[in-house]
Amino acid sequence: KILGLEETSRESALRVLAIQPGAPILAFDPESAKAAVETLPWVRRAAIERRLPDSIRLHLIERRPLALWQRAGKLSLIDDEGVVILREGLARFRQLPIVIGEMASKKANALFATLQSEPALATTVATATLIGKRRWNLRLQNGVEIYLPEDDIATAWASLAEYNRREGITKRKIAAVDLRLKGRFVVRLLPKRPSHGNERET
Repeated sequence: KILGLEETSRESALRVLAIQPGAPILAFDPESAKAAVETLPWVRRAAIERRLPDSIRLHLIERRPLALWQRAGKLSLIDDEGVVILREGLARFRQLPIVIGEMASKKANALFATLQSEPALATTVATATLIGKRRWNLRLQNGVEIYLPEDDIATAWASLAEYNRREGITKRKIAAVDLRLKGRFVVRLLPKRPSHGNERET
């Protein structure tokens, strides 16, 4: 009996268990079977027990997708521990945010936990790029960039969310909101002539 199957197929679980009909149940090694099952891409943990006289019970806890990780130009699906689940067949996960950077997979869960303190704003995040392994730049779905500070992200994010509720700043025609200076918002405007000049700060 197999419990907890969602993304893992019954066939793949049975294949790694390598159980043969009619084999002596006392010859079955639950610890070796557990280790084999936990090599499956979606399996976070497995529990296996023999139930005499003739049955085996397998309970799976599967990984939960967190984001798509972009590294060296390629995407992988990761969970909240930064573990790569899949490298192919990612089309159905395209609604997930993308994290970019060498260490981004390991730091993404902490970032998204903070962003979820303001869920309405968090749902607009399309990508998160780890800068210098220390801080994040976010890109919203409408193309606006948010430069987060290295420290106290929660306060900066909450301030942006409150200002956004009052002024709708992220819905305006701007290039970026810079939150790196504590207590200050620096708004980078879109250039009047895209082909010339630099962005202006206010």
